[in-house]
Amino acid sequence: MAPFDADLEGRLRDLRVRADDLAPAPADLVRAVRARHRRQRRTQLRFAAAGLAVALLFIGVPVIASTLDAQRSETAKPAEETPGRAERALYGQPPRGSLADDEEWLAGIAARKLVPADPAEESSTSPVSEESIDVRATAFAGDVPGARVALVVARLRDDRVVQAWFTGPTGAEPEEMTLTELDDAPRTGPLALLDIPDPVRGEAVLVVAAFPGDAAEVMTGHVVTASGEIRERWEQVPIDDGAGWLGLDLPVVWLQNSTQLRIGPGGEDWERISPRLTERTAAAEDPGLLGLADPRGLRGAVDEFQLRTAVRHLVSAFGSHPDELGLTLLAGGRVDGLPANSLLVGATFASGATMGFVVVYPDDLGNPSMATTYQSQTATGVAPAGTALLDRVFAVELAEVVTVSGPGSGMRAEIYDAEGVPLTTVPLVAGAGAGALPPQTPSVVRIFDGSGALVAEAPVTQPGE
Repeated sequence: MAPFDADLEGRLRDLRVRADDLAPAPADLVRAVRARHRRQRRTQLRFAAAGLAVALLFIGVPVIASTLDAQRSETAKPAEETPGRAERALYGQPPRGSLADDEEWLAGIAARKLVPADPAEESSTSPVSEESIDVRATAFAGDVPGARVALVVARLRDDRVVQAWFTGPTGAEPEEMTLTELDDAPRTGPLALLDIPDPVRGEAVLVVAAFPGDAAEVMTGHVVTASGEIRERWEQVPIDDGAGWLGLDLPVVWLQNSTQLRIGPGGEDWERISPRLTERTAAAEDPGLLGLADPRGLRGAVDEFQLRTAVRHLVSAFGSHPDELGLTLLAGGRVDGLPANSLLVGATFASGATMGFVVVYPDDLGNPSMATTYQSQTATGVAPAGTALLDRVFAVELAEVVTVSGPGSGMRAEIYDAEGVPLTTVPLVAGAGAGALPPQTPSVVRIFDGSGALVAEAPVTQPGE
């Protein structure tokens, strides 16, 4: 059961953000800044989701990585339509949805120009001119809970395919619809959109445009069994004539780009895709911390942003509300002997199994050199049900720091290497603490109470284990 290391994720995010920081045209400064902020937000969510997929791969869900790899290899192949695949082109399908028989409305949406509502909103396709369109079709048009949605798919004369998702209020006329998403699309295969029509209510809706005879399921997160096994959680999307929609609770939105759909006749013919995210979905509010348990009174000793990072990773990895994960702040504060801090958030699943998420961060968060050394995060392995979260021994080595949490009677933790040589002693308060590590590799932690009696012993874990 191994955690993941998000240092690479952070470096990649920094590079992407710097690329987005190229100076905008002064004449469109306000719009450009707003659009750049949205692109940065999407980039951050995309890398966070990628990191979570890696985390789940290490702690027991290899199918995620394999399916994502399959998707990447699929898109890397030459775009040649083999016999039978051409029939799964959405621009060759009739309209589906509650407005499928409303010819006047369909004609109105088909007449809309494929130009983003905000000129500053960049797209990989840019505005699509009418002269460049070879074939255009409305693959879906209908009312869903809280909104009206339409999907226009166009094949261009250069043989590219684009998807244009329009959204508006329930009952909206074609001219009242907003072009929410405009981007390239696969030449064949289904498409999907994940939207939050009413951000105040926070309920999401998933719209799927596929093909007659197809079924569709969405992965809404993961469940953990009492034995510590992590399983994907799938929910069926009601499909009529190859298209449909499903209302989803907010935690699914926090999965962001980790959201997966499998669509097709079923069995080995499932095709996996990720839905497009509307701007309001990508900007969905992060899970709050009000319900975070703090039995050791450590909340004031940790940085709120770093704490939210840990909570966000756990919530988005499992697609569950924080209240359903029994999230608890187990350890947190400065690291003696280093210009760094650490925190450990634990989770107790409905099955009773437990896991944790550790963040190490520098005193000076604005210092790049300090961040390179001391900014890191990792998930721990999952332990089977049987030991309460506050009694489970965590000893995690990360960024030259060992973070410890164990039974509340623990007053000090002694760290040893594989030969039994003492490396360091970490003072504990109510069973929690953190300390600097020497260059030697730690192997075992032993926790002692105030009288010197041994309370617990466990292995020290490192990222990748």
